[in-house]
Amino acid sequence: MKISIIVPVYNVESFLRRCLDSCIRQDLDLTEYEIIAVNDGSSDHSADILKEYVSNYKNISIIDKTNGGLSSARNAGLKVAKGEYVWFVDSDDWIKENVLLKIYKRISESDAEVLTYEAVTSTESGEVRSCEHRSLAENRVYTGLEMYNSGYVFPYSGAPFYIFKKSFLEKNLLSFYEGILFEDLLFSCRMMACAQRCIFVQDVYYYYYVREGSITQSRSSLKKALDAIKIADILHEEQLAKTELMNNFIYNSNIAASVLGIQMQWCRLSGLDRNKARLAFIEREYWLDCIRKSRKIKFILPFMLLKLNIPLKIK
Repeated sequence: MKISIIVPVYNVESFLRRCLDSCIRQDLDLTEYEIIAVNDGSSDHSADILKEYVSNYKNISIIDKTNGGLSSARNAGLKVAKGEYVWFVDSDDWIKENVLLKIYKRISESDAEVLTYEAVTSTESGEVRSCEHRSLAENRVYTGLEMYNSGYVFPYSGAPFYIFKKSFLEKNLLSFYEGILFEDLLFSCRMMACAQRCIFVQDVYYYYYVREGSITQSRSSLKKALDAIKIADILHEEQLAKTELMNNFIYNSNIAASVLGIQMQWCRLSGLDRNKARLAFIEREYWLDCIRKSRKIKFILPFMLLKLNIPLKIK
């Protein structure tokens, strides 16, 4: 089996056919790749749509589970994936048709652990927009650190914008932390800190659908702020146990950047929630040290605003 496409599914009946159709319209034989749809406790008609596709396509399988969130669904799919390479595709997004053969040839011939590519965003109004440009060249191999420094920007901090060698994920114990929001910020940071062979293809392979109600578009909450702090805690603890410069720089840079995200969440909260988020933040003593080690001085401003309890929104 060459490639496993893992599709977490939760109440996406309006978008699911578009996603599955894009995964089916590929240039690999159905025996050479699989689509693992993980039904994460959907309460709409998503499960019925999945059963319809399974009956028509022999390379689609379903995992039915109780709702556990995106990380839980991805991990469930990863556990049973048979492909040499793994692609996590979100069920409200879609991929370019007839690209799997090219992807497989490029990543296998280069012996890469990770392949990344261009993507575009699409909105409910039909607007299509290119994502922010990354300074990556097609004809070279990057380390994870080089890839991080050349474009760790939204949405390329997300797992779906990379295709992974499964043995690379297994060797480095890379999976998704369950029960938190912004799980990709943790996964992608860890992934780049481990990767030694990454390649870039200058073609659009992924269509990222921005819709109302998604985590990235929904309003601020105390959970978002606390989960961002939890991710920083995890990264800080891990980097203390690592001595490699690549790991430490990526970890410290991610922690430093999270200060801005936490501050943006915090200043949009009110009352007790705002106070709880700030207290959780100032209890940690590693922020300034990580900012210093990351050499990203711009994050001192959101740190000081939080420290001094000044809820000023930063543009």
